[in-house]
Amino acid sequence: GMSVGTIAHRLALESSTVTPLVKRMEQAGLVTRQRSQTDERQVQVDLTSAGRGLLVQCNCLNETLVERSGMT
Repeated sequence: GMSVGTIAHRLALESSTVTPLVKRMEQAGLVTRQRSQTDERQVQVDLTSAGRGLLVQCNCLNETLVERSGMT
């Protein structure tokens, strides 16, 4: 998994911009979110199998964006 802050940094966005997007992706079943056990302020994000499947299918996602996010 990766923290929301790390994803935001890699995409050159603010965490406050990424958080609602991650929440929508979670509602769609594409990612899971879990609070860090070591730092309650951190939220770890992981792709679900559905998220990985969509990543493989979807050519609409820019490869550079996906690589920079580290969610491959």
